Amino acid sequence: MPFAFKKKNKRREIPKDIILRAIEKVSKRGKIKTTACKYDIPRFNLQRYLKQNGAVKDVSSQFISNQIFTNDEEKKMSEYLTTSAKLNYGLSKIQTRQLAFDYACAIQKKVPENWTKNKIASKGFLNRQPQLSPRKSIMG
Repeated sequence: MPFAFKKKNKRREIPKDIILRAIEKVSKRGKIKTTACKYDIPRFNLQRYLKQNGAVKDVSSQFISNQIFTNDEEKKMSEYLTTSAKLNYGLSKIQTRQLAFDYACAIQKKVPENWTKNKIASKGFLNRQPQLSPRKSIMG
């Protein structure tokens, strides 16, 4: 199983409406430090939002918009790979990544340039599928 880094702590998410109320209070001649304490927002975060003229960006993950395969497609591919391994036709890591690239091209997904240039998928698929452990096949 590949090593996957696990975060030890989670960043606290501050609701957008609280940030906007704090920005409004500071813009009405409030002090940054007291407002940050009152709304329980880190002072430097509040200063950063003020420098951005009150624009609070959506801080949600960009992963979903950059994801090539849907969860269902990844699950189907994972099931196919486990079935083929049980039939003694296991694929190596590189063959698995090439299969992922070919599958993405077959279903006409938008793929990154480095996939097209190398004709191989990145290692992300294997990292997201811990139950797969591709080995060098016995046949070749």
